[in-house]
Amino acid sequence: MRERREVRVPWARVEPILDRALELAPSDWRGFLADACGGDDALREHVASLLACRSAVEDFLCTPPVVVPEGVANSPAPEDWAGREVGAYRVVRALGEGGMGRVFLAERADGRFTRAVAVKVLHAHLCRQENVPQRFRREAEAVAALEHPNIVHIYDVAAAGSE
Repeated sequence: MRERREVRVPWARVEPILDRALELAPSDWRGFLADACGGDDALREHVASLLACRSAVEDFLCTPPVVVPEGVANSPAPEDWAGREVGAYRVVRALGEGGMGRVFLAERADGRFTRAVAVKVLHAHLCRQENVPQRFRREAEAVAALEHPNIVHIYDVAAAGSE
């Protein structure tokens, strides 16, 4: 078996090609890389691997969230949330679950406009712990003050029953 040798490509060579490629449709990347990288296979493979990572996470990074910090007591399992309304949003399906809560794909339910969002609901047992809802609200406030395309946008923060 032939051992693969890692080739390091300087970022100064990668960055301008990557930036230009990201302005193109993914279907145009292969031809663009062939032209832009010439015969430098290491450079082409490195940029292609970065573009593949971008494609894999693009949907995740482009879905801004709505944060609902104080979960509903005795909340049902994630699959039981489909169709449930949380504030102005209707849950479509579960996206994931972590130590603090569940994250759901939701869409605007009041018909005022169309927006897909992520809704995070704390696990009910955490909501009963001292300072957890307040700590989560402070986290949401800190994140809301940040502006970057790969950092979530906070559209709403509400306690259960206060929507």
